[in-house]
Amino acid sequence: MSRLFQYSASVRAVWGGVLLGVVLLSSSGCIRVMAIAGKMFIGDPKAESKFGGTTGVDLEKQKDGIILHCSAPLSVLDKSEDLPSDVESELIRRMKLKHMPIIDQNRVVDALDSHGGRYDTQVLMNELPDAKYLFEIKIERYELREPNTPSMYHGRCAGTILGYEIEGGGKESDGGPRRMAQVFEQQFDIDYPDGHPIPAEQMSESSFRKKFVNELTKRLGTMFYDVTSKELF
Repeated sequence: MSRLFQYSASVRAVWGGVLLGVVLLSSSGCIRVMAIAGKMFIGDPKAESKFGGTTGVDLEKQKDGIILHCSAPLSVLDKSEDLPSDVESELIRRMKLKHMPIIDQNRVVDALDSHGGRYDTQVLMNELPDAKYLFEIKIERYELREPNTPSMYHGRCAGTILGYEIEGGGKESDGGPRRMAQVFEQQFDIDYPDGHPIPAEQMSESSFRKKFVNELTKRLGTMFYDVTSKELF
């Protein structure tokens, strides 16, 4: 086989790939095709967490403990009493999968119970000396049904995430009292599904709620750790 023939074959192969790419991009799902093509050439890039982008701190590389606390007002609890604990538990599970140093919830509960059971950041700082960061997820709004159309499911949850860094009291610190400074604040407003609402006749409310909490915690997780495009879709 001559070199000229080999070169011509190579050129045809390259142009064939280009034409195939054009055809694929001109059809439906071009964004997904572009994402797949990008992975072929540069791998699956990561989107930096909101916390990392704001503070420059990578929580996945931290060794000191992280406390997570979720709360909601009575207006939300009347609709779903277990929502804060469900969001908290599922988000902690996701963070542990990222090997983040989450302080065991039993330790958090025991620390608070030893001082009356009421949520108190000062108690947590004093009783959990290995804690470095504390995050509060404050749910302010929660809906499962489409407004004015109760026969359609449309989940929505909005609120604020506050992040605090804890200092003092450790062997390598100034030895002073434990103190806490706010280093992060981020609002969230999450809808599910992104497209059309789901008719209530297609599934039970408990099933839809489970799907919504799963989607909610998946998106909230991007506040704390980096994610790839595969994890987002």
